[in-house]
Amino acid sequence: MHPLSTALFVLGYALALPVIARLGQVKASRNRLAIVGHQFGMTCALIGWALGGRLLMVGLHLAWMIGVRIWFGGPRSRPGEQAPGR
Repeated sequence: MHPLSTALFVLGYALALPVIARLGQVKASRNRLAIVGHQFGMTCALIGWALGGRLLMVGLHLAWMIGVRIWFGGPRSRPGEQAPGR
């Protein structure tokens, strides 16, 4: 295995797994920083798998990232704020 891919796995999963363990709490609190950290970590792991030529794992990570982003929801205004353009 390529040393860079190993470093990307360690960094990526170290960022993503704690967020995955508390995904429900992260969504309830609308913690965008945690989601950004998760997405960055998953991107690092995805690149690590890509360097190793494991396209199935790349696809699974990409699908997971998209699913979490959809589940978390898009940009929304907080209570009492107006959405942009309104």
